[in-house]
Amino acid sequence: MDRVQELLMKDGNVSDLSWEGVRKDGSFFWVSISVQVLRDCGGNVIGTEAISRDITERKTMEHAVRETNRKLNLLNNITRHDVINQLTALQGYIQLAETKKPDPVVMDYLKRIAEAADKVGRQIAFTRDYQELGDKAPSWFALDKVMATASGMTVPVRLSGTCRAVSVLADPMLERVFFNLFENAVRHGRSVTGITVRCEKKPGGLLVIVEDDGVGVKPQEKEKIFTKGYGKNTGFGLFLTKEILAITGITIRETGTFGKGARFEMLVPRAAYRMPDKKKGSKEK
Repeated sequence: MDRVQELLMKDGNVSDLSWEGVRKDGSFFWVSISVQVLRDCGGNVIGTEAISRDITERKTMEHAVRETNRKLNLLNNITRHDVINQLTALQGYIQLAETKKPDPVVMDYLKRIAEAADKVGRQIAFTRDYQELGDKAPSWFALDKVMATASGMTVPVRLSGTCRAVSVLADPMLERVFFNLFENAVRHGRSVTGITVRCEKKPGGLLVIVEDDGVGVKPQEKEKIFTKGYGKNTGFGLFLTKEILAITGITIRETGTFGKGARFEMLVPRAAYRMPDKKKGSKEK
């Protein structure tokens, strides 16, 4: 109760404060309490109003969900580790078989087996990334620092001054978002010589734009590229990108012109970005 009194003195109310209590028979239970101070027309304190609830069942269910997720994650990690070991052995035997210089037909089969094994490896890597999605709470990330880590590409990546000192509230996998977009540009843009990242303020939030000078995306593929399994490589990169951004309400779409380059627009909600206020020199929210 000391904690309740402390919060009442500080904020004037307590909302859904929970703790573990002990019944008369010695059994434990969880209780939630909400308290507010009552005042008269003159602002004088005349009493308090409190509501308490037994939330033991809710706490038990939350614990069960956490335990289930923990066990599923453990099972996934063990299974993934074992599959990777078997996959490594399979790829090793393929290489040994190729050294025997078999006839062209068998060599073609070995090539197809190797390609299938490589695809399985990429799919396993995706399950690891997707499992980690949302595992940690969203945080504030400075775009310039994220760019510095994610932009190790074979083509130059330029961050416009419009994005400098801008921070975005996102899942810790935000770096993976930009890495996927940059890699996608290099892999599928064919003639890409540079990538630019810039920001524009819009009524609905902040638009973060990633554009290149490659071949672009065909009109009929603009929405399909974000679906799971679509694409020439693994088909997971842009799907994972969309899922990571969605955790904090950030949307993404492709708006480039085919033949002139790809353009990905990420709309960050107003509550999910901060940038310098030029007039006041402070952070805008």
